Amino acid sequence: PTLEGRKKLERRGAIWARVDIGGESIQIFNTHLGLNRQERLRQAQALIGEEWLGDSRTSGPVLMMGDFNFNPRTRPYQALAEVLVDVQSVLEGHTPHKSFPARYPVSRIDHIFASSHFRTKEVRTIRNRRTLKASDHLPLFAILERKQ
Repeated sequence: PTLEGRKKLERRGAIWARVDIGGESIQIFNTHLGLNRQERLRQAQALIGEEWLGDSRTSGPVLMMGDFNFNPRTRPYQALAEVLVDVQSVLEGHTPHKSFPARYPVSRIDHIFASSHFRTKEVRTIRNRRTLKASDHLPLFAILERKQ
């Protein structure tokens, strides 16, 4: 998506993969949204729209993850949370992990969203010498279980 009145937007994208596990397809999306607030809202709306999550091929289990550049109090987050579940929001007694910046994390802008087909077992960030070197974000790690 583009923003009216802005010719140059930072190039952003998403990856959509279908992974077959035990004869079942899981749709997996990874994205890195823009830095502009309006741009992120449009991008989140596009991900929810008919070309991505709204596409008929996305029926069944879905995972969406990445650097969304938004925190849970924002409109883009709320838009995605109406369709998918933030895996950090469903663990009882769990304090959500912040992942940015990696050295001294103060922001929760990296997310893993899942369809209701999954149960969250564990969520954490991974912090070691390699992860601090690899990115300015800490990796967000989740163990999910397919509901029966």
